[in-house]
Amino acid sequence: MTYRDVFIGELSDGADPLDWGGNWNGNVPQAVSTTFPPHGGGMLGELPFSQLQDRISSGKFQGKQVDWGGWAAKVTRQEILDFIAEVYLGDEWYTDPKLMPHLYQNMQTLIAYVRGLPEDRAFALVATEL
Repeated sequence: MTYRDVFIGELSDGADPLDWGGNWNGNVPQAVSTTFPPHGGGMLGELPFSQLQDRISSGKFQGKQVDWGGWAAKVTRQEILDFIAEVYLGDEWYTDPKLMPHLYQNMQTLIAYVRGLPEDRAFALVATEL
């Protein structure tokens, strides 16, 4: 089974903020957040993963493919919050604590983490496929 994850990582402190010194196998940062909750049909995590790829390929997010199965974008805290709002829009599993309590709680934990990030810094929003 293929897993498609999205998470937040730190930017590289090198010349390229989206290059962590690896090659095409392992050139993604370590996650500093939990993975974004699964959403969408098909493979686990399909929608957050594909939406992040779309935003990178369209130029909405400054990013690129950084690994054979990894993409990363340089984003602000507000861009991450907007991404979450857009991807999970209207999905009651993530907004109604009675329907799927564990998914609701996972989302609340992620949102609280993102809201706690500094406003004056950028971060890596990362999509990986394993």
